[in-house]
Amino acid sequence: MSAFSCPNCQTQLTAEGLDGRRLFCPTCRQEVEAPPAAPADLEAFASVPMAQPDSEAVRPLRPRRRAEVYYDDGFIQVTGDGLLIGDRRYPLRHVVDVEKFGEVRPERRKGPWRVAGIVVGCTLGMILFQVGVNIAPIPGLGLAGLIALVLGVGFVVLGITCALRSGKKIEEHAVVLIDHAGSEEEIWFRGEDRRDKVFAALRDALAPAG
Repeated sequence: MSAFSCPNCQTQLTAEGLDGRRLFCPTCRQEVEAPPAAPADLEAFASVPMAQPDSEAVRPLRPRRRAEVYYDDGFIQVTGDGLLIGDRRYPLRHVVDVEKFGEVRPERRKGPWRVAGIVVGCTLGMILFQVGVNIAPIPGLGLAGLIALVLGVGFVVLGITCALRSGKKIEEHAVVLIDHAGSEEEIWFRGEDRRDKVFAALRDALAPAG
């Protein structure tokens, strides 16, 4: 039995039957390497059973895959170690499967013309409405006041309509990374073709090395 400290968080670890192998620290979740067995303990080491993958002991990580690039378009890169999108990195060490799907969703941001319609419509509508209220009682200006009131209400309705109207629909596509615990992480793409290429590359990266 080998006991040692994690070099990252100093947690005391026990690597029973795993001397010299790369392990996963349950406290800081960093990869560490257990010290090799001492020559005097070889007989005892040979009699110790290997830890089972589902035990509570420190477990070895999935072996690193070769550092091969499966996809690279200058912004998105898929290698045997992970998925890199700009400055975001998604490690594949604990990923066991990948899926894909697509959906149509409304645009998240309001366009500049919609924002301008809301601001101008509501502001101008309130001004005209107030002007109409003020000049309608004045003799000789009743018609002008009525027109101002109607225009004010119309502009306010226009502004409210721009605010409530849903944006254009956008078709988006995603890949889903699934780890050994069943947790899922969605990664969205605007283009189906790019999503499919990344999905195929991730499949290749997760496939057993031949």
